[in-house]
Amino acid sequence: MLEKVEQNLGRKPETVTADAGYFSEAALSDEKVKTVDLLIPPDRQKHSTPTEPPDTTAAPAVPAETLAAQMRARLRGPEGKATYKLRKQIVEPVFGQIEGARGIRAFLLRGFVKVQAEWKLICATHNLLKLFRANLRQQTA
Repeated sequence: MLEKVEQNLGRKPETVTADAGYFSEAALSDEKVKTVDLLIPPDRQKHSTPTEPPDTTAAPAVPAETLAAQMRARLRGPEGKATYKLRKQIVEPVFGQIEGARGIRAFLLRGFVKVQAEWKLICATHNLLKLFRANLRQQTA
């Protein structure tokens, strides 16, 4: 995925956040990603469960043996938590709104080209609804 980003942008991103499905110790220790700050949880995180704040009264942490333990510690820290939190607020609410509020849970058409067209229509109507509601708020204010 990072190679595709580099092809499209001409450079690698400085920071990458991803969900647990992308975590593997082999991928994270690859030489190609040494210049990228990766934040990928090794364990699946539930959206409704708050993460525990870091324990500041504990003794200094002993160096973690595994990459997974190191990643867990980074994600629990204030900087890792703040950065990873951005991932959830940028894109995922749109999918939640389309799926939950509008009830679109599956594509009605079959075939790649037809699904692409259906997705574009879903996105267009989603954006039109946002514009319509924003205009209504301005008129009533």
